[in-house]
Amino acid sequence: MWRSGSQLDVFRSFSSPETGMNNGKPAKWKDPGKSGSRRIERVALAAAVVTLALAPFSLTAQPVAVEDWKEVRTASFVLRSNASIERTAAIAQTLEVFRAAFSGLAPEMEMSSPVPTRIVAFRDEASFAPFKSGHESGEGRVLGQFLSHPDGNYMTLNADPRLLGGFGVVLHEYVHFLVAHNFPGVPRWFNEGLAEYYSTFAVESGYAVVGRPVERHLEWLRRHGRLDLTEVLEVRATGAGHAEVEAGHYYAASWGLVHYLLSSRSPMSGRLARFLGSAAEPSPASRFEEIFELRLEDLEQELRGYLLNGRPPAASLPLTEFATAAHVDVVSASPAAVLGDLGGLRVRLGDEISAGRLYDLALAYDPDNADAYAGLAHVRDLEQRFEEADVLFAEALARGPLDPRSYLLYGRHLLVRLEGARRTGDTAAVGRLAVVARDAFQMALDLAPTFGEASALAGYVHLFGDLEPRGGVAYLERAIDLLPGRVDLYFQLMQLEARGEGLGRARALADGPIRQFGGEEWGMRADEELDRLALLQKADEALKAGKVEQGIELLERAIAITSDADLRYRLEDNLERLAERVEKR
Repeated sequence: MWRSGSQLDVFRSFSSPETGMNNGKPAKWKDPGKSGSRRIERVALAAAVVTLALAPFSLTAQPVAVEDWKEVRTASFVLRSNASIERTAAIAQTLEVFRAAFSGLAPEMEMSSPVPTRIVAFRDEASFAPFKSGHESGEGRVLGQFLSHPDGNYMTLNADPRLLGGFGVVLHEYVHFLVAHNFPGVPRWFNEGLAEYYSTFAVESGYAVVGRPVERHLEWLRRHGRLDLTEVLEVRATGAGHAEVEAGHYYAASWGLVHYLLSSRSPMSGRLARFLGSAAEPSPASRFEEIFELRLEDLEQELRGYLLNGRPPAASLPLTEFATAAHVDVVSASPAAVLGDLGGLRVRLGDEISAGRLYDLALAYDPDNADAYAGLAHVRDLEQRFEEADVLFAEALARGPLDPRSYLLYGRHLLVRLEGARRTGDTAAVGRLAVVARDAFQMALDLAPTFGEASALAGYVHLFGDLEPRGGVAYLERAIDLLPGRVDLYFQLMQLEARGEGLGRARALADGPIRQFGGEEWGMRADEELDRLALLQKADEALKAGKVEQGIELLERAIAITSDADLRYRLEDNLERLAERVEKR
């Protein structure tokens, strides 16, 4: 089944390397600061200079005493924290029980994350401040964050038990993440309302408590008494029309409607799934009335009574129903692992300088930490210091094995190198790099079979070199299952199908999910791609048959319809080389 969602073309983010590979081997690079004696000095100084790593983004940051951190493992999560053992274990247990409780919403839901997720809980504001995102960094308003990225997510929160709200922010965004990867087509009001409904989840006194009222929404409704459900239902999943709807009303009404529909007191909960499956149709408000067999005005009156006459009820489930989920193991966290997490978090926040210092410190604690080398190599890639990244990735692989994200970062690095070789016309290097990159992504998948981005990139790399297109098709089909709604994946699948002589399937993709979910812009790109590919295939056949003039004419037609400047340049270069060979004959 085709599902809608983002139109992000992730592969346009690759930067061109400054130089190509030397016979597929990393270029030589020396850094006198990384000699053996220098490394010994760094080990001795590591604990004393951790604060300096934080200096670029917080002059008042407290030292990160990485020796005091704990690592808590549950069935599904690994959490690292410098809070107390009791507080750290309670956070991990709550997350695991939440995951189990949320899965009850739909038994077929895929709860395994399609990307690795790292969880960091800071004991207080002073230690959390340097690791906040956006313009509020270092201020007290941010209590928790869920940073989503194709390469891996971060959950971070202030674990100070005196503060309220941080966990709710994390759970709210975690619900959005789960919904996006299971039900990407649900209407926006349901997505937001469900996230708010579960944001008050708590584990206390031997029970998991779901659906406790959100006080700010109740207060807004008491003060305004307004519930215009037609206005809320008409906001599309994309957010169209959201700017015209007052935020307080939108979130309060969305939360209240979801709470009512999920409540055991609601006579309409059984019809909810049917409506969600048809909510993308025109006029969702009319469709809602049709399926639920009521007028929205009547529902608004019923909903006001449910929310404001007393308090909407929460559901309490005994923890005995989540015996496996409630189990946690606590151990001391490796300082290098903690610094690696913090370095990755700084990368996610866009601060490569501080991230590099944190990875350096991780290597000072553990000179053989392969993932720290990979993290530092990734920083060098972001800085476009590709030859240094070559050396650091070689160090990481020599000390392996790596974690799944590190293998993915290595594969991405190879794709950058591949692009450079492709631009210089080094087809042999392109072929070698394609194979090594595919193997790197496969290593990530061997360790994390549901790592959707690794599967996506493993499919993408089959567009280069001599890799068999059918192998790439299998990777991309799996990626589409794990990452529903990615139009770029359908586009690459179309390209591979066409190259594998599956032009009928390629055209069906162009006319089906690519146009349906990507709109006319993506549809036009798909048409151009298929038309160009058909001309290039005919040109190749003509040239092989010795019909040089016909081949040149077909190649010129392919160039004429190419809108991408870089691709057009490469085709023109091929045409020029072909003309030169013809002249020499």
